[in-house]
Amino acid sequence: MAALRMLWMGLVLLGLLGFPQTPAEGVDYVSVQPNFQQDKFLGRWYSTGLASNSSWFQNKKTGLFMCKTVVAPSTDGGLNLTSTFLRRNQCETKIMVLQPGGVPGQYNYNSPHWGGVHTITVVETDYDEYALLLSRGTKGPGQAFRMATLYSRTQTVKDELKTKFTTFSQTYGLTEEDIVFLPQPGWVQVLIQDNFDVSQLIRALDFKKDLHQFATLDQEWACEYTVQNQQLEYIASVSQHWAGWG
Repeated sequence: MAALRMLWMGLVLLGLLGFPQTPAEGVDYVSVQPNFQQDKFLGRWYSTGLASNSSWFQNKKTGLFMCKTVVAPSTDGGLNLTSTFLRRNQCETKIMVLQPGGVPGQYNYNSPHWGGVHTITVVETDYDEYALLLSRGTKGPGQAFRMATLYSRTQTVKDELKTKFTTFSQTYGLTEEDIVFLPQPGWVQVLIQDNFDVSQLIRALDFKKDLHQFATLDQEWACEYTVQNQQLEYIASVSQHWAGWG
């Protein structure tokens, strides 16, 4: 059960799983970004907004955090998505392979959990700032699912993009209650500052956790920053003192 829950969490953060919904819900036609240019879509994105009306999503959405996804081309003309996210104070990585769907901007994903093929469509993007994606599929006869995803090139989302995503989600049958804008993990706020100070890191981290998981933290995304050896040594030297706090 724990392994299955972790799989669901990873797929949710990718914005590609979706969840079972009732047959009456949904819009059959989904538009695709005109003249979609896959090469411009590649690179780093952040999953900053999600929308779904599944009961699982409604119960878990307050505990979800922002996810970083690196999009790379695959040899068959599709996409490889590598997503990194924080789960229980540890960095997790998920890789998904999207096969070309026949129309530029539309892809197919073979779900190992639900079975069958899911369709992922880049409905709208300007390539430089945002992308709106819609994932659709079925789980058994008459059980359709839908999930809307807001991709952003940065971790800070403008209000107008939030409004655009809300309108987009509602277009495909979702409500404001189904929408969540994902926050950064709390200690990422410290690490993205230009004047990074190891003392801030010490105050932000829970030293009761293993230190090795923080060996790859970065100023832009906490799971990738290379902390200098002397900083790690300093953290280790004071960790015993801090372990008794809280």
